[in-house]
Amino acid sequence: MNAGPEQEEQTPTYAVHEEGGQVLSLSLQPVTPERMLEALRDLGGELTSLGDGEYLLADRPLSEAEREALPGSVMVAPELLPDTARVAVHLNPDGHAVVYGRSREDLAHLLLPLFESLGDLTEPTPPQDGLLELIQPGDWDSWVELQRLEHARHKVLHLRVRTLGQTLHSTRWIAPAHGGEWRTGWSW
Repeated sequence: MNAGPEQEEQTPTYAVHEEGGQVLSLSLQPVTPERMLEALRDLGGELTSLGDGEYLLADRPLSEAEREALPGSVMVAPELLPDTARVAVHLNPDGHAVVYGRSREDLAHLLLPLFESLGDLTEPTPPQDGLLELIQPGDWDSWVELQRLEHARHKVLHLRVRTLGQTLHSTRWIAPAHGGEWRTGWSW
C-alpha cells in the first residue's frame, strides 16, 4: 500500500494494487477526509463508520453477523470484505486515503477528489473510460504522480508512473483551456 515516498509538497499521487480475493486497493494523497466522504456518498448505498477513520459503503446495511466478521481494521485483511460491500476506506487526517473495492468503476470515481487537489481539472469532467484506464494494478513499489500544466490554449494532466525515483512511463491528457473534452492526445 505504498502510495509513494513522503513528499515535502505532497505531489498528488495514487497507486493501485491487487490485494487478493478480487479486491483492489487505491492509495491516494493528498485528499481531504470530507471530500472523500462526499465522493463515497455520490456512489450511493449505505455508508457505515467502522471507527478509527474507516468507512464501509455497501449496497445495504450490514447485518450484525457481517459486522462481527469484519477484521479489526479493513487494512489488515481487505479480502474479507462482505460481498455486499462496494468499497471500504481508511482515511487519515494528514491527507492519505486507502480505498479497497472490487469495482474498477467505483475506484475510478474515487480518483476525482485527487484530481480536484490540482485545481480545475474536473472541468471538463474527466471521461469515465479514461478514468477506468487509470485503475490498473501496478507493482508494489510503483505509484503515479499527477502534474497540472496550464497554457493559454490548453491544459495538460501529466501522469507519470514512478518507482524508486525513476519514471517508468508517462501519459498526458489534454483539454482545451475553455471547454471541450479531455483527450489522451492532441486532436480535438
